[in-house]
Amino acid sequence: MLQAIRSARKSITYQQYLFEDGAVTHEIAEAFAERCRAGVQVKILIDSLGGGGMPQDIPDLWKKSGCQLEWFQRIKVFQFVTPWELLSYNHRTHRRILVIDGKIGFTGGHGMSDAWIGDGRTAEHWRQTDVRLEGPIVQQLQAAFVDSWRRTTGDVLGDDVFFPALDLQGKTYAQIVKSSPVSGSFGSYLLFLLCITSAQKSIHIANPYFFPDNRIEEALINAVKRGVKVVVLTTAKSDHATTSSASHSGFGAFLSTYVATRRCVSDIFAP
Repeated sequence: MLQAIRSARKSITYQQYLFEDGAVTHEIAEAFAERCRAGVQVKILIDSLGGGGMPQDIPDLWKKSGCQLEWFQRIKVFQFVTPWELLSYNHRTHRRILVIDGKIGFTGGHGMSDAWIGDGRTAEHWRQTDVRLEGPIVQQLQAAFVDSWRRTTGDVLGDDVFFPALDLQGKTYAQIVKSSPVSGSFGSYLLFLLCITSAQKSIHIANPYFFPDNRIEEALINAVKRGVKVVVLTTAKSDHATTSSASHSGFGAFLSTYVATRRCVSDIFAP
């Protein structure tokens, strides 16, 4: 990500939920600031709840350097708000998006914190899966950022600086699936369900909060029974004990299927 940021020539868009103090955080922040000073348009959107631990010197650095920082769902002190606004304050953005020049994209599950510099085997250090994207798929990732940016600022980003023409890269078919507390969650659920039920060769799932409902569970088990290789990577210990216990309680059906078919692999990533 640092290498890509430093290579930016026209634009950088960045969206993050968790942004805390740390060595990695300051290195990323300075890389953004340097590109701003070089004339690159840098637009940064941080969730106001997850970014509550950001040290003040970072916003000051970005402002001084010419970066545009916005806070998602921020309620200002002494600002009059309606009861509905207070209820919607819990509608957070958990999108992790970095797009360079509209051509290179990154997304995944990491937070901006030193807690992600480990390998997942050290206490309080997490392992997440992130991907680097090129080709037309980047436009879909950029559109997810633009959606949140418009909701926060009222501005729509739509010119060639953010959406250049992109050629095909590689032979992999891909799709960005976005959802939010106010729209798209059910559509995403149906899409995942359809993908599972139509899989012919393999299904790979990496999720720290793996807690499928009965329909998804049945679809995964049926996939195994028809010869699909199903691999699930989840946590042995989560940052939320209740969620972890609830997730582990549902492993029985999958393990029984594994014993019966020897084709379902459930990898428990233990520290």
